[in-house]
Amino acid sequence: MAEDETICAECGKRRATWHLTDFVGGQAVQQHLCEQCYRKKEGGSADAEAAFARLIAAMVPELKEMATRECPACVISYLEFRQSMRLGCPNDYEAFDKPLEELLQRIHGAARHNGKVPLTADREVGMRSRISSLRRQQKKAVAEENYELAAELRDRIRKLKEHEPDAPEG
Repeated sequence: MAEDETICAECGKRRATWHLTDFVGGQAVQQHLCEQCYRKKEGGSADAEAAFARLIAAMVPELKEMATRECPACVISYLEFRQSMRLGCPNDYEAFDKPLEELLQRIHGAARHNGKVPLTADREVGMRSRISSLRRQQKKAVAEENYELAAELRDRIRKLKEHEPDAPEG
């Protein structure tokens, strides 16, 4: 073995690949273990993901539930999802409902997606959607007694209807 390689503290034979630090009485106590001895000590779990989940649970206890949560259908863990940012199946939306909602809130500023009309959608559908949105804004402006904005929105609706003769009335 090379000089800089640490030998396992348990067996004294193999190269240590796991380097653990525990704090005992305010003092850092390091332990260097090989793969086999680490598995014995940790009950058979020597993969990095399990170690990462334990580390997260120890550092931020409120994340412990999310770190161990799995989808019952595809068995993807929440941590796997967060690493890949890809869900495993449609059931993940229910399995990770709360953390997904919080994630969407942080990323988009809202947990609900109102959507946009796809580029491939029919032009008429897009026009109706814009007119409907403008009408909602107009009603809100009237309710808030912002008549200047309401009149401006009315004019925009009329202009859109001129370009789309089949637009709904109302």
